[in-house]
Amino acid sequence: MDALRQREPRICNAQHLKDVRDLACLVCGDDTGSDPAHLRYTAGPEKQNPGAAQKPHDYYVVPLCRRHHDEQHHFKFGEREWWRKQGIDPLPIAEQLWEARGDFTEMWAIIRGFHRKYDSMAETPF
Repeated sequence: MDALRQREPRICNAQHLKDVRDLACLVCGDDTGSDPAHLRYTAGPEKQNPGAAQKPHDYYVVPLCRRHHDEQHHFKFGEREWWRKQGIDPLPIAEQLWEARGDFTEMWAIIRGFHRKYDSMAETPF
């Protein structure tokens, strides 16, 4: 009998999620507070969908305002297609945010660098 394979323990980082909540929305630039939006879709062997009702690791997170986070979860053609419609590949951004975790100024600069709508994000909000 084959042993059941246990799922890899989920990597959680409460401080990283808190910092992501304070970043501007990746899509619209709203900086009044964001949701840490976990990226659930599969993207090659290194990024697998964790399965139904399971969140991915916290290093697959980008900031989205409540409106865009709701759209991300409810888009009828799936999350990957929703991102494609936005013209954003969120995986490299999530990876960069994870690498910069703990350095809010650097995290803000990453969002500003990828931001699509506002040129007014030239400075950090503090």
